[in-house]
Amino acid sequence: MDLIEKIKRSGVSVAELSTKTGIPTGRIYKWLDGSAKPKYEDSKKLEDFLNNIPIENESADLSKQIGTIEERLIRLEGYATILFDTAVQSLSLSSGKSIATVRVELQSALAMVLKHSLEELRKGK
Repeated sequence: MDLIEKIKRSGVSVAELSTKTGIPTGRIYKWLDGSAKPKYEDSKKLEDFLNNIPIENESADLSKQIGTIEERLIRLEGYATILFDTAVQSLSLSSGKSIATVRVELQSALAMVLKHSLEELRKGK
């Protein structure tokens, strides 16, 4: 996150920011409206100040990201279930075995593949 975004998300007023850092309010307003960029010395003062206050929206953003990841996982789980059920039906038809038997066999095979994959990951392969 860039410095200007940190200022905007900090919830600190320009007046308070000016008082705490010693940077004139006019200069801060110019940064916020994009007509100027902070010089190194001012950037350092701002970073020092902003790094010591909590950012209001940080937890909300993280919560939104987690929500998005959970939604994707739920969707992926749904697709995996459909794929698994389709494979079970197809194998049952082609082999003449019952759906229950094919389901158990396929679950067992997938469990072995996952176990082997985890072992390979642990080995660093």
